[in-house]
Amino acid sequence: MEALAAVRLSRNQLCGVGTPVVFFNQDTTEREYEAGVNVPFFREEIASTFEAMAGTLDRAVAELLSQDIISREEAPCTRLCLEEALVNAIRHGNKCDAHRRVFLEMTRNGESYVIRVGDEGAGFSPEQVELPDCEQLGGRGICLIRHFMDQVRYNHREHCLEMKFRRKAVCKGD
Repeated sequence: MEALAAVRLSRNQLCGVGTPVVFFNQDTTEREYEAGVNVPFFREEIASTFEAMAGTLDRAVAELLSQDIISREEAPCTRLCLEEALVNAIRHGNKCDAHRRVFLEMTRNGESYVIRVGDEGAGFSPEQVELPDCEQLGGRGICLIRHFMDQVRYNHREHCLEMKFRRKAVCKGD
């Protein structure tokens, strides 16, 4: 929640105005992401519980920091994006079913990095996600992710959200 307190964003900024958002269906190729060889440097698979998520979240952010991919200043924004994606996978994708699995994978992709969060759910249409009314709790995760990441896409074939960013360029949104 530190990142939310430190960042004041307009409605347009939260919904990703100015941020390329690419959503793929089963017929789409991977050409847009083939700028380099994918080299995973972190992967964990967990049960769909918030307790299991906490440790994975801590280890993922620590790995990004230890490899000097993000700065200490970027850690809260990065953590927020990871947490929102994991919560959505657990709550909406797997319906909090502890027998279902969620994965988090971080990969080098040329000059960029890709964070993939996947689940065993039916998938969703992120292009239909809009910022909810101010009084409504929840529903802002995808908008926040769109704002802080360079590119966001949902891979329907693999049931995973993919977030792409450049090294030390997270949280640079206007």
